Amino acid sequence: MEYLRKPDPLSFDGNVADNWRHFQTNFDIYIEAAHGNTNDRTRSYILLNLAGREAIEKAKTFTYAPEVKNNDGDVIQAAENSESVAVLKVKFRELCDPLTNVIIEQHRFNTRFQGESEPVQSFITSLKIMADTCEFAALKDSLIRDRIVCGLRSDSLRKQLLKEKDLTLHKAVQMCHIHDSAEKHSTQMSQSHEVNAVTHKP
Repeated sequence: MEYLRKPDPLSFDGNVADNWRHFQTNFDIYIEAAHGNTNDRTRSYILLNLAGREAIEKAKTFTYAPEVKNNDGDVIQAAENSESVAVLKVKFRELCDPLTNVIIEQHRFNTRFQGESEPVQSFITSLKIMADTCEFAALKDSLIRDRIVCGLRSDSLRKQLLKEKDLTLHKAVQMCHIHDSAEKHSTQMSQSHEVNAVTHKP
């Protein structure tokens, strides 16, 4: 994957909020293309490595919230982890863009629908990026899953997802990918038949 262009280091000069958004978008594209099967811990180190020396030094100052339990001793909020990409993204966003309005970000996320000609995978990637600024914490994966189901253009795919009793985000993404591939294959076959019909037309 050496031919893939790596994101430039995160710059803390000029409009730092825009610099962070630009870096995050490029990082998400790069990590999915070059390290799609990499675990979360490794991804967090790749993020820091690509962000550069100054970002690494600033990351050393981050504070992480401890685990929260209710009166029965049940964990209601997991502890923040410095080896989590999602947590690191939140920390860098808070550092670079402290005025982000979370309510506006959540509204944008909750009103995001798949575009008329937008591929399913592009829609899913967009939701994942948008979720990073919504502070969903432990609910992040389940809320992305729900937004996928609600925002899909295809009613038939939505029905398939709703039939799954224990639908996880991973399972939803897999099913969307399979459906997308099958749809592309069907379109290609249809176009091929049309070409053959024209070619052999007397």
